[in-house]
Amino acid sequence: MTHWDFETKLVRPEGVGTWTFTPIPPELAKKAEIHARTRVKGTIDGVPVSSSVLSQGGGNYFIVVKKSVRDAVGKSAGDRVLVRMELDANPPAVHVPPELASALGRSPHAKTTFEKLAPSHRKAYAQWVDEAKLPETRARRVAKALEMIAAGKHL
Repeated sequence: MTHWDFETKLVRPEGVGTWTFTPIPPELAKKAEIHARTRVKGTIDGVPVSSSVLSQGGGNYFIVVKKSVRDAVGKSAGDRVLVRMELDANPPAVHVPPELASALGRSPHAKTTFEKLAPSHRKAYAQWVDEAKLPETRARRVAKALEMIAAGKHL
């Protein structure tokens, strides 16, 4: 698979709750046909990363650099990093609780709709069901999830 190497600065806008990110050079984004939500994988200063591309608008794109990666490379906003990136054709794995998987198996329409959801939306449903501690709560959440999924709604 084709990979791209580029050097860039880690960026963190002012304010509370902002992300630290690395911009993707516009010419690379255009050449590689990268757009918002494109899955990419690679390394930042040799540390493995996997992410979805986000848009800044105006044809500019970036990937968020998690704190664990920044800590591993010993760098923060303003520091230069070497990025090696390639397209990631494999969507992230989502663990679907057995109760939800079973319910989806009994509803072909809901199952098809669920499989078409973005991984983040599938993960949200799976976590919501999985977080329920009582069997009754899990059953209610599975039923509600099935109803919402079949209607094409996001959690």
